[in-house]
Amino acid sequence: MVMVTLLAKPCDDTHQFSALLNDCRYLLQKLGVTEVMHSYREGNCCADRLKNWSSKWMLVFIY
Repeated sequence: MVMVTLLAKPCDDTHQFSALLNDCRYLLQKLGVTEVMHSYREGNCCADRLKNWSSKWMLVFIY
């Protein structure tokens, strides 16, 4: 829900995620997406399965 709100509103260049948000907006525009809507994970089978799959694995990310 937060991402939908962030993508819907313009943000100034001082926002910590402004570059990422602008890239997302640009790509959505290129894809012809006119509306971004929130979908609960339970209503999105793909997201639900990814969550269930990921909870079975211990992944360690090193930055």
